Amino acid sequence: SAFARSQRLAQLGQQGPSTAHHPTRHRRAGPRCMRLLSVIARTMAATQWHPAGIRPQRSALESLKARKEAFLGDAAGPLACWTCCLGSSAGDLDSLASALAAAHACNGTAVARFRREDLALRKDCQLALGEKGAAALLYEDEITDEVAKKREPKTTLVLVDHNRFDAQSLQLGDRIICVMDHHRDEGQHKDAIDREVDETCGSCSSLLAERMAAYMEPDLARILLAAVAIDCRGFDPKVRGTKFSGRDVKAAHSLLDVLGPKVSDRSEDSLRARPIPEGLFDASTIPALAKLLGAARHDVTGLTAAQLIALDYKSAVAGDGTKVGAASILTPFDDFESRAGGSEALAALLKEEASSRNVDVLFAMCQTDPSTKKRGLAYAGKAVESVERGFEAAPESLPDALRTAALFVEQKISSEGFGAAFSDRGGMRYSELRPQTSRKTVLPAILHFMAG
Repeated sequence: SAFARSQRLAQLGQQGPSTAHHPTRHRRAGPRCMRLLSVIARTMAATQWHPAGIRPQRSALESLKARKEAFLGDAAGPLACWTCCLGSSAGDLDSLASALAAAHACNGTAVARFRREDLALRKDCQLALGEKGAAALLYEDEITDEVAKKREPKTTLVLVDHNRFDAQSLQLGDRIICVMDHHRDEGQHKDAIDREVDETCGSCSSLLAERMAAYMEPDLARILLAAVAIDCRGFDPKVRGTKFSGRDVKAAHSLLDVLGPKVSDRSEDSLRARPIPEGLFDASTIPALAKLLGAARHDVTGLTAAQLIALDYKSAVAGDGTKVGAASILTPFDDFESRAGGSEALAALLKEEASSRNVDVLFAMCQTDPSTKKRGLAYAGKAVESVERGFEAAPESLPDALRTAALFVEQKISSEGFGAAFSDRGGMRYSELRPQTSRKTVLPAILHFMAG
């Protein structure tokens, strides 16, 4: 009976993740398959995902790799159902770690929102993932049209590290069953079976670590710890309340418990001093690990301008349907422009990248220039007057929802604006911005002004 099947699925959920994909668990076509996946998702929605039970013979990363191979292959058969866990389009370490953790929790597949070759650009991710972590991810270019056509009808999606679906290009459908995030809540996917958005949390990986604490495995705990460390800035007391919360502290302690001896002192000070077991990283504490990963993340030695765009890129859709690309460039604008071969060459590159990424306009936001103490923002193509006017008139032009948002207040955009003044620059439109600004505030503002 349907009730008996539901009870059996609940029991399976309590045994922890499987050692590989088991299509026979979900061999129900069409609506039946979706109903069964709903039961699984409701089981996941408990305070902790998959309470402790039978320990798998394979490691978490080995199991994830096996499910990736099953997803890409034919062995599972045409009636198998699938869950793909998607991080944000930026593809940073927190997104990758969260996707791996969520996929392990729900017997799904972790998807990296970039090409396999672009992992080499993310040196912090390579350091944290290792060979096994990298092999466990399903990369965007591995999802061919043939694979998407075969899997889309029976695929449901879990969103981590973002809360608005923007992965239409993957062609895996839009059936969202779960959302886990720590960014500004955009109010989407309210009908998801499991939905948690905590803007006070420094890392999405902390939310996953908390959910999975009862059965966390060491190989996954290592990656999650790295993501929490860099996102929470090593738990520097100066950024308490803006880059991390008590929830992150608790999660980091729980991850270290999995990797080494437990401690009775669960305080923030204890966490900063608590040793990381030898052999995991070339760092002895979480502050040292954050410094190590931060240096790797910002090492852009030898990268071209095109690679800098690919390194930290996000896309979004404005309310009027305009598709927007936003690249966070980890070097000052003059250096970025020089790597492209000058202003006109950079303008051509921005247009080319926008076309290849299927967006209407692509903005590039650069690091603060040490000489001017300003950040550079540029885009190429037809001038977007509503965006330029909005940026130049801020903070008065900002809606209440943005003006009162924590990051807008912290970066003093709510009181001082962006400091923008757009002008022509070799085929581009360019403006300097105040150094406190970041893509986390600039992109939401672009989307708002674009729609306006």
